[in-house]
Order: sequence, then C-alpha cells, then structure tokens
Amino acid sequence: MMFNYQNFDEVFGFDPDCSYDDDAVAEIEANRKHLEGLFIEKVMKLLGIKRRELSLLTTCRTPC
Repeated sequence: MMFNYQNFDEVFGFDPDCSYDDDAVAEIEANRKHLEGLFIEKVMKLLGIKRRELSLLTTCRTPC
C-alpha cells in the first residue's frame, strides 16, 4: 500500500513523550494568531492535508 500524504496521522506521528511544554505552546499559539497561521499549516492546506483537532505541536525534549 502506498503512503497517503493526505492523511495527517501517516505524515505526522504523535509521541506524547516528545512535546512542547505549556509555556512554549502558549507562545506558539500567540504567534500563530499574530501571523494568521503557521507556514506549514498554509502548505498543508494547499496540499489538502487536514489537521486533527488534537494539538500536535511536537518536538523531542530528549533524543527520540
């Protein structure tokens, strides 16, 4: 089966152990509102990739 680039979960995996802390999320959300969306969100919209309602702003605090 081929990779479905239009499926958010297939494109971006979520690991709850690798996520931003609450302060970082609040700052990102404030910047997102100020900039009227993040660059990647605009690209995803153009590609037809739908974002899940769950906040999926992730990064690794420790090497994953």
